[in-house]
Amino acid sequence: MTILRIAQTSLVQVRHLLLVGNQGVGKNKLADHLLCLLRCEREYVQLHRDTTVQSLTVTPTLEAGIVHWKDSGLLRAAKAGRCLVVDETDKAPLEVVCILKALAEDGELGTQL
Repeated sequence: MTILRIAQTSLVQVRHLLLVGNQGVGKNKLADHLLCLLRCEREYVQLHRDTTVQSLTVTPTLEAGIVHWKDSGLLRAAKAGRCLVVDETDKAPLEVVCILKALAEDGELGTQL
């Protein structure tokens, strides 16, 4: 089975794909390559222990000494119909993971291929 067939089968039929592996084995590169083969734009979100439910929707940026609030990768993906790549989910607080899981299960984060 070619990598393109795996990508089509995994993402079109299932709509969600979980890659698990040790650090540094190339999970992000594989995800990027699959999405490239499918010609699917992506947004990237990296979670960490300080990620909050609020930070899933907006992120602060500092420009010329002024704090601006911008849409997070999650919102940009939802608005533009892009795929969302969520990295380091295992490091996020439980409430953040629960919100993402609920959105995915409800079909709120469905992919458009």
